[in-house]
Amino acid sequence: MVPARPADPGRDLPSPRVRRFVDRVPFLDKELFVLRSLVGPGDTVIDVGAAGGAHTFVAADLVGSTGRVLAVEARAGSARLLRGWRRILGADQVTVVHGAVGRDTGELTLRVPLVPTRSHADPGREGGDDGTLLARLPARTRTVGMTTLDHLVATHGLDAVDVVKVDVEGGEPDVLAGATRLLDEQRPTLILEVFDPFLRRTGTSAAGLFADLSGHGYVPHRFGDDGLVVVDQPLPDEHNYVFVPTG
Repeated sequence: MVPARPADPGRDLPSPRVRRFVDRVPFLDKELFVLRSLVGPGDTVIDVGAAGGAHTFVAADLVGSTGRVLAVEARAGSARLLRGWRRILGADQVTVVHGAVGRDTGELTLRVPLVPTRSHADPGREGGDDGTLLARLPARTRTVGMTTLDHLVATHGLDAVDVVKVDVEGGEPDVLAGATRLLDEQRPTLILEVFDPFLRRTGTSAAGLFADLSGHGYVPHRFGDDGLVVVDQPLPDEHNYVFVPTG
């Protein structure tokens, strides 16, 4: 078993005022500030739902030339953007994978709005979207290949994964369901979006996700004023958590 890097709850967090500002900036996540407490030189990081690459390239800087970052992005345009930034930044430690991650290998249908919005996954059921006007804007669908985290880890020869970040708009339980070997054997720290409206859209819930990870020996933490704080259940005003493995 590979020991996980312990979370340092007091290091590298900005002031509460700065974090309140960050909470109001679209697509800027406050968990970026805790990466320095979780990631170090030579580490291996997997970024599932890499989008424009904010987490990917912060992690790449932290792991340095001796580490590795696997950036997985289902949208073709975003994957091209990631590859472009990789070339511009000379981030040879970054590997970009175009595709989806789930509980099985196969295909996934994406809903891609014609204007920028967070609602990309196919709702899959009547009334199953997140209930916002943006989710009902005109969109096109795209089908992409899907793999599992366990398969990605094996394919890319990752034998010591330290941190996994997952932000896939309600598909987080499916991603983790395809990572049982990774969670039980390598024990990476997890940075997850846990947003009940998105999870309900896929037939799951924040409470269910917490329970599943508890069964794997993971303890959830929220972002507090003085660092990471242990919680025992999802909070109504918090949608991003760090899950730290025990043992």
